[in-house]
Amino acid sequence: MRLTRIAVLMLLVHAHARAETGAANECEKCHELELQAYARSAHRIARTLCHDCHGGNPAALRKEDAHRAEDGFVARCDDPIAFCGRCHEGVAEHYQRGPHYDRFDARVFDVMTCTTCHHYHDVEEVSEVWLKVNCESCHRVEPGRLAAGLRFFELVRLGRAKISALESSEAWLRSRGFACVTERDQAQTVRGLVEAIGPLSHALKEEECRKAEGELAELAGKTLDLLEEKERAYQGALVALLPAWLLAAWAAVALLRTARQYSLSTPKNGCSYAENTDES
Repeated sequence: MRLTRIAVLMLLVHAHARAETGAANECEKCHELELQAYARSAHRIARTLCHDCHGGNPAALRKEDAHRAEDGFVARCDDPIAFCGRCHEGVAEHYQRGPHYDRFDARVFDVMTCTTCHHYHDVEEVSEVWLKVNCESCHRVEPGRLAAGLRFFELVRLGRAKISALESSEAWLRSRGFACVTERDQAQTVRGLVEAIGPLSHALKEEECRKAEGELAELAGKTLDLLEEKERAYQGALVALLPAWLLAAWAAVALLRTARQYSLSTPKNGCSYAENTDES
């Protein structure tokens, strides 16, 4: 029974991966192991497909047609930095300024490059656990060298939290009629800063991390201050209008009571309500 469940689970993963790679992708027929690795990768989440990296014709039914050089097919890259840098241009640029580029122990690595940390088809989402596992595999005896990477990671997490707060505040104000044009533009600049931190982190320069941290805190703080100022103005207007609303509510109730009394005292068949009551 347990083996059956495992087999079903593998089939589901396989089917899901096939669905993610697209109906016209025939690569899986020969590259099943690569597809299984891809199924749990960050590239699958980003919907980066086989031919986005390897070129070729993913709809071809024969290997010769799928791997045609005329279609830009590349089986295995000789220079991962240049290869991955076709999409991750900023990452490659900053990486080449960092301590890992062209500095490696030849007894351990042939070369210190993208795939040394990020692997091939099973590219993982970066997380705190990922950082510690991957970085400590080389720097276990020098944990202090992890400080810069962890600081960049915390900065990205802080930046995303600030963006979430800005978006929440902006949505609240827009639902109440505020345009928030300036704040929206500044929030977009904050997003750009946060997105730039990931590539910048590959240089592992602590002074650059401190600079980015300062810029993020300043701009996000100013934007949040503007949003909070509008929120306070809105709340202040509500408080100021409260007496008027109460007066309007009291006037409405009084008017309804007067209308009801007038309706009861209106003559029926030429007689007042009181006369009709006496005759009965």
